[in-house]
Amino acid sequence: MTWKSYAAVSGAGLLATYLFSAPPMIAPGRAPATRPAADAGATRLSDDIEEQAARLASQAREQVVYRPPSRNPFRFGARAASNSPAPRAAPEPIPEAAQPDPAPAPPPPIRLTGIAANTVNGERQRVAVVLTSEGVVTAREGDMAGAYRVVRIDEDAVEVVGPDGTTRRVNLRP
Repeated sequence: MTWKSYAAVSGAGLLATYLFSAPPMIAPGRAPATRPAADAGATRLSDDIEEQAARLASQAREQVVYRPPSRNPFRFGARAASNSPAPRAAPEPIPEAAQPDPAPAPPPPIRLTGIAANTVNGERQRVAVVLTSEGVVTAREGDMAGAYRVVRIDEDAVEVVGPDGTTRRVNLRP
């Protein structure tokens, strides 16, 4: 087949589709045919809809009266009285001998980030790279790193003395 025959067959198919899908033409003097079964179904549907509307109207709830909430999470104030049992008695104090030891001092606000080692005149010198609130500081033994004085530098840790005189060990974290 050539392109001309394709065009002719396609055109004939489109024309046939148009003619067969159009609604039927009614003559000017002739009344359209009625379908009594369709009208009966429509009245049945309208009756059914009315029955369902009446059933739903009878099941409708009354309007709920608005009551303000009993608490407001954005306002702080005195608590409302509750029906809870009386508060428990305060626990007896622990004797001083039985009290646990005080918590250890918090770690210093510095962090050891690295240790560098150089050999000068056959002597090994270490430099600690410390991160403080002021920034990154390189310090040798005896130097200040923020508010702390570096006392000793090991291969994986640094001992520092704080402003209060306590000695602490800061380990190198991998």
